[in-house]
Amino acid sequence: MFSEIAEWVAQSEKPQQTDQKEERAESEPLPELPGIDTADALERIGGNQSAYRRILGNYRDRNLDVVERITANIRNEELTEAAHTAHSLKGSSGNIGARQIHQYAASVEQHCRDEQPAQALEALGNLHTSLQQVIDGLAQLDETADESAPVESNADIDPDELQNLLQQLEGYLDNDLRQAGTLLKEIQQKATNTEFSSSLSEIEQALNEFDIDAAKTSIGRIWQQV
Repeated sequence: MFSEIAEWVAQSEKPQQTDQKEERAESEPLPELPGIDTADALERIGGNQSAYRRILGNYRDRNLDVVERITANIRNEELTEAAHTAHSLKGSSGNIGARQIHQYAASVEQHCRDEQPAQALEALGNLHTSLQQVIDGLAQLDETADESAPVESNADIDPDELQNLLQQLEGYLDNDLRQAGTLLKEIQQKATNTEFSSSLSEIEQALNEFDIDAAKTSIGRIWQQV
């Protein structure tokens, strides 16, 4: 399923500038990324480097404060929520090839499910160190992105059209993830630089992690904004 997700990540809108950007991403080798087995992850998504770069960028942006969020949940005795967040981190880390983070997140998750907050906080120390190393390394990908010309985007989207598209997207989430991904890219293109951009990015990340419930939650959040 990860290969299907990677396929639709790459099959977004294709204006000329985007084509040139992705061709450059495919031709340039990935930098050495500490804590990530890029060769293994690329093999599992059919060598689609441009899609992999986007997945890595989404992973970094989503997890900048994940340790702080889990810590707060544990200290507030919200162990179920902490376990859920650790579970999501575990899955996404495995997908990108961050094996050590995957293992540490699994440990945190298990301690939370076993209602062992002290042990969970201790395991978070190892997780934080490993995750910070990976996030620092992923900053290298920004250098390539900054060299690319920006793609023109829309400033607004018709609310009725957005509602119809979201309804279709929610239906696809239950039976056709590939089609869901293709439609999501269409919606993101139409809604670029709007108030919905952040929630749409959350849906994309949820799909990358195969977290359908989280994707539907983000869709519901957009419904409230429309």
